[in-house]
Amino acid sequence: NGYLGKPLQLEALVAVLSESPPLPPATETAVPPEPEEPETAVLDQRALANLNLSIGGDPHFLNELIQVYLHDAPILLGRLRRAAEAGDADALQLAAHSLKSNSAEFGATKLVNLCMSLENLAKSGHLQGSLDLVEQIETAYQPAAAALKALKTNQ
Repeated sequence: NGYLGKPLQLEALVAVLSESPPLPPATETAVPPEPEEPETAVLDQRALANLNLSIGGDPHFLNELIQVYLHDAPILLGRLRRAAEAGDADALQLAAHSLKSNSAEFGATKLVNLCMSLENLAKSGHLQGSLDLVEQIETAYQPAAAALKALKTNQ
């Protein structure tokens, strides 16, 4: 039915949006992104522009999406670490997939690529190197989170 209750969950939003019919072709194109600022350069400006367009340019809604991401991502990072340490391929795959999808919405490309590598590793069932990837993901999350916090405060 497309209803989303509060508090808003990013995964639920993505699910609703993915089930929505495509929008008719726009008569105008998205505004080209502004030049990258150093604190947000870690985020793909095109992805942010597309996200902004998909939410109708509503800065309050964007702030809410960012807040949900900043709340959920550390939980997913914890799940990644615990699953890697326990050798739980299924839990590792699920957490990597969730963090990858959520991060892709904001254009955190490095984080997305690392999560994709970890997800594929977990799918294979061979978890050698998974802890190293988790550490790389944890490291890549920090600048992405800082950029989103800077974006949030600029709204």
